[in-house]
Amino acid sequence: MKKVLACAATLALLFAGCGVQRKTAAPPSANINNGGFVSQSGDALYFANFADDGRLYRRDAAGKDTKLSDDRCYALQPVGDWIYYKNRYDNRLYRLPLAGGSPQPLGNDPVFYPQVLGDWIYYLNSADDMRLYRVQTDGTLREKLCDDPSAYPNVTPEGIYYSNTAEGGMLYFVALDGTRRQPLLPRYCANLNIVNGWAYFIDMTADGTIFRWNLKKQGEPVPLATNADNFLVANKKWVFFVKNDTLWRMRPDGKDPIARAQVPMITNLFVVGDRVYTHSSGAQTIQGLGIEDTDATTLP
Repeated sequence: MKKVLACAATLALLFAGCGVQRKTAAPPSANINNGGFVSQSGDALYFANFADDGRLYRRDAAGKDTKLSDDRCYALQPVGDWIYYKNRYDNRLYRLPLAGGSPQPLGNDPVFYPQVLGDWIYYLNSADDMRLYRVQTDGTLREKLCDDPSAYPNVTPEGIYYSNTAEGGMLYFVALDGTRRQPLLPRYCANLNIVNGWAYFIDMTADGTIFRWNLKKQGEPVPLATNADNFLVANKKWVFFVKNDTLWRMRPDGKDPIARAQVPMITNLFVVGDRVYTHSSGAQTIQGLGIEDTDATTLP
């Protein structure tokens, strides 16, 4: 029965009417793993408003902020007609219609790092030693995917990459249906980012060195920078990291490193659209800075 359901879900992801393939974007795993307090859909920003105890707000293209829910939210992901999030009151998954309405709970598991891909939400279940699970986006068909205690999951159309905490943080892979589990790299991989065929991570056992590793060619990881703090977000063009309370930016190959801003007591780092956002401990605002310029904004 499970195989039938998995096949049906796979077909639903790949085809939509008359055999036409439907593209499914990978979730913003690094942002989610860093808290996911900011996300974007079209011209609208969705964010946790720390001036209102972290409740869910939307900022439209004109800069108007609207409160959407009294839930204290993070891991925000607007997908289709819904925004999915983790409620910080009870640590459960919810979804809310973007057009307005009431939040809908999607199960009873206490979740970490929930990520939406296609018709499924993938997450770590803290009631089961942070093992990987998935549930359909309407809250049905909950499944356990593997027995590894995990951290820093990156959900991609190819499968899930994660740090296996029972194996010293080694990089592992498992297919979206829980099959084909395999170890990939015997190195401590914190703050894992899977981007454009590369794994970026920080090895805290090696002086906080940022590495990248080619998922196809494999070989030895390439060091990019040292003494990084526990924050890392990479995309196809830039790698952002924090070092000594300073936000840094460098190219994916480690070239052109530049300090962007002082960020004391940083607790969260996100890249959304053309901006990089940071949040500091106890702050009531989220600070935004242009990726390519110094244009600064705040949320709220």
